[in-house]
Amino acid sequence: TAYAVHKLRRNLALNPCLVQRVTAAQVMLTDSDDQIPEHEIYSSWPLNTEENLHAGHRGQLKSTEGSRALTLDSHLQSLNLKKVDFIKMDVDGFECHVLGGATATLENSKPAILMELAPSLYSEHGKSLGDLLSLLTRTGYSMFYLHDRSELPMEPRRIHAMVPAGSSINVIAKARRRKTQS
Repeated sequence: TAYAVHKLRRNLALNPCLVQRVTAAQVMLTDSDDQIPEHEIYSSWPLNTEENLHAGHRGQLKSTEGSRALTLDSHLQSLNLKKVDFIKMDVDGFECHVLGGATATLENSKPAILMELAPSLYSEHGKSLGDLLSLLTRTGYSMFYLHDRSELPMEPRRIHAMVPAGSSINVIAKARRRKTQS
């Protein structure tokens, strides 16, 4: 969002030693390059009771003015990055869309992925927890609860039972190790 990229650039200005190591790009990561970004998305969760908040999750709409939609695969290619080791996502229910546009990256680089798993948000964006789990399974990933590193079941019904509606948990998705023959 315009709000988030402005905040990032302001923080970079306060930390000039990071400017050489950070490339700030206002890109909405999607599952296809030809999408037009939504004009506004819920992407801020203020700790107050303003009137313009989402009735369910209390998020606030923020403008996407200035952003362009790209897949993560395309964006990384434009940056000439050949390998990615780690992805940190906080995309408020858009995980299926972001990872749907990152299949080459997931299959080739096998990066670890830190994300907030919020099953009740996916349906707002036309996806489901099952869609996310299917994508991760297809690309060879398992998920682990960040709190105690226990492996999560890759079954929507069981995860919904663990994460109450409107809640989320922090997880890390890691590529399953391939069994070697000896």
